[in-house]
Amino acid sequence: AISLVGLARQSKALPVLYPEWPRRGIAETDRIFTQHVSIAQQAPACIAPIGQAWDMALQRHANLPLYATDGNHSTAAGAQLTAFILYATLSGKLPSTLPDIQVADVSTMMQSQLRQVADETVLALSPYKYCPQDKPSL
Repeated sequence: AISLVGLARQSKALPVLYPEWPRRGIAETDRIFTQHVSIAQQAPACIAPIGQAWDMALQRHANLPLYATDGNHSTAAGAQLTAFILYATLSGKLPSTLPDIQVADVSTMMQSQLRQVADETVLALSPYKYCPQDKPSL
């Protein structure tokens, strides 16, 4: 991972680490995120706070269908929440600035909830903490 971050930087690309969401019922967000932090401390990279967004979403809206039946993969709603976090990480903009889109099984109300959680997550845990030089100037 450290070598890949270096290659990304040599190519003038933005290195973004993608700590996956925890499996359903397993408290592993901190462990997964800490592994990515250890990489970013050695090779500066942005870290998308995906697991934290999933945790917050389920704390606020326990009935959100983020997980597929296997408890590991995402549903369309889980994928959209992850996409909102990646959008914020790559653009420096809050997901609340995005319009609703037509997605099967993700209502406009659910999209609003997901955008709000994504906003709060990236404001609480900046994706640029370990790559402050990369924060977009808007």
